[in-house]
Parts: sequence; structure tokens; C-alpha cells
Amino acid sequence: MFNVEIEVTGYKLGKSRVKDKDLLQLQYVLDGRVFVSFTNSAVLIRQIQQYEKEIPFLTTIVKRNSYYTFS
Repeated sequence: MFNVEIEVTGYKLGKSRVKDKDLLQLQYVLDGRVFVSFTNSAVLIRQIQQYEKEIPFLTTIVKRNSYYTFS
């Protein structure tokens, strides 16, 4: 799912099993199939909250230095 265009169709936030971290459950469509991925990426969590009113939207998840981001 990295470096390819996906359509974000939904998300859910929860608590991770890892020390006091948030967990993002990201639902997206890739090649006509629905997928769900889990991450505790603070950048992706902040971005999905910022753009939640735009869902569904097209994006690409890319790695920038030591973090992942929507581009």
C-alpha cells in the first residue's frame, strides 16, 4: 500500500497495546478491493483527523525520512 494511490474510505481510532499509543485502523480501496491496515503512526493519525470530512479521498502513503505521510 505504500507508494501507490489508494482511496481512503474510512477509519477508526483506538488504543494500541503498545504503551499509551493510539492505533489507527485505516480502511481503503486498492485495485477495486477493500483493505484494512493498522498503524500507530502519529503523523497519519493527525492527518486523517485533519481530513476526515474529505473522506473518501485519493492519496498515496509515502515514507519521508523516519515517518509515513499522506501525499
